[in-house]
Amino acid sequence: MFQFLLGAFVAAAVMIGWRRRARRAEGRAVPPIDRAPDRTAERRTPRGVRASTLIALRDPVSIRDAPPGLRDLPMGEVLHGLLSDCAVLHGAEHAMLWSRRRTTGRFVLEASSLTWNPALDEWGTPQQRAIVEFAANEVGIVSFDDAAPPTLAAVRVALEAVGNLVEDADAAALVLHAPHGLTTPKVELKPWMLRHSARLSQMIELQQTHGALSRQNRRLRGLFRSAEDLERPGADDAPEQRIIDGMLDASGASFAALVRWDAEARQGRVRRVTANYPDPKPEIDAIVTAESLVGGVCRDGVRQLWSDARVLVGQELLYGPGLPVPPVGSLAIQPLIRKTTLLGVVVVGATEPNALRKSDLKTIGLMGTLAASALEAVWEIDSVKTVAMTDPLTGLWNRRYFDESLAREGLETDRDGGSFALVITDIDHFKSVNDTHGHEAGDAVLRAVAGALRDLVRTTDVCARIGGEEMCIVLRQTEMEGAMELAERLRQSIEALAVRFQGKELRVTASFGVATYAAQGGDVLRARLFKDADKALYRAKAGGRNQVLSAR
Repeated sequence: MFQFLLGAFVAAAVMIGWRRRARRAEGRAVPPIDRAPDRTAERRTPRGVRASTLIALRDPVSIRDAPPGLRDLPMGEVLHGLLSDCAVLHGAEHAMLWSRRRTTGRFVLEASSLTWNPALDEWGTPQQRAIVEFAANEVGIVSFDDAAPPTLAAVRVALEAVGNLVEDADAAALVLHAPHGLTTPKVELKPWMLRHSARLSQMIELQQTHGALSRQNRRLRGLFRSAEDLERPGADDAPEQRIIDGMLDASGASFAALVRWDAEARQGRVRRVTANYPDPKPEIDAIVTAESLVGGVCRDGVRQLWSDARVLVGQELLYGPGLPVPPVGSLAIQPLIRKTTLLGVVVVGATEPNALRKSDLKTIGLMGTLAASALEAVWEIDSVKTVAMTDPLTGLWNRRYFDESLAREGLETDRDGGSFALVITDIDHFKSVNDTHGHEAGDAVLRAVAGALRDLVRTTDVCARIGGEEMCIVLRQTEMEGAMELAERLRQSIEALAVRFQGKELRVTASFGVATYAAQGGDVLRARLFKDADKALYRAKAGGRNQVLSAR
């Protein structure tokens, strides 16, 4: 029995030693030629490179444009190790993987045996770069510089493999560079380079497959969580927030926005934006025009993906005027379609290029289907509530919505700090308009004045008709100075109105009263706010009308 255990122990030790030797030799496997050079003993410090540099060769892999899933994989170190072994085996200072971008025509460093340094982007002389470009386009040809011994060797890497890292690539090359000369002679280096290139291509494809599976599994888990979240009860707007949060989990994006679309009006509104959305960030209820990128997807119902969205940054209107594409690397717009009706879209983006890919569209599409189903009922109820809270003549909010908004804004100001303002306006001599020209003329004037107010206030503010010719505006996070300035602009806009009715031109003016409420003012001051603004309005009318006065 003892002999059997001893024999098993010896066999296991031999097996472990054999595996360790195999792993050490893996990076320098013998190339497929008749007389392969045995350079195992020549793994020494390259000439002109300090020993400390070899420590840097073992740093984590540098792959700048790879998807996040690839960078996060422990297997990414294998690619770095392969490049490091190539460099050490042939006495190179570093081994590099370069690709040429189709959009710019420039060669860009994708990975290096050294820790990536921005200076490497400017590596090489024009002659050396020409050698690399030639090698990147020629199958089976190894290119060298003219120095003896060679200081540079380059060979093509399969574009299919590199294309998994960078979709924009149209050529790629493996480069060995040694300022003081490579230690392997040209005749021996040629088969080595071909073998290294083939192995590098295989390794990239292996890593990408592994990364894609990991990323897809991670996003499918996010999809299932999102589907469960959408079934949970909550506030009326809870599904909207859950949808954009779920899109981040399901797509691997870093920010998202939800847009509701009105096909009849040919425009939409931004409903939700995640907190980490980059500037310029659209405001809630910001108008989405039909001519924008988002509006185009709403019109056509076809999702769009830009794996590398850097070409769009700052140039295209994403939602509408003044809202270009923010500084992002990837961008996707997913329609939300219920049966045959397009309800809106979800905009998802990531800071890095290629973080969103074609393979992710299926997951994003599934999430879009779930989102559309959840939003249909929510937005239908919201539409009914909007009608119930809207003044039918002017399209402004009605008295009920105004009262609720005023109370809510007071509580939110106490919680968040700052101040808000209330502006009350009344059309001067409105009764004479009705008496002279009829109530239909009065209605036309009310609609025109309401439009003037709506055009100048922010979408986050509340503009309401509270009765007759009296209208109110609740200005969020606004102090007295800002409220007075806005009220004066509104007064001038109304004074400049020329309301046409049955061939006549009607002109009116309006008076304004302004009051503000500061945080922690208490119930008494909140209750007095409307009275203070109304008193200021009364003084403006008594003092000659067509003016703006503040509460004392």
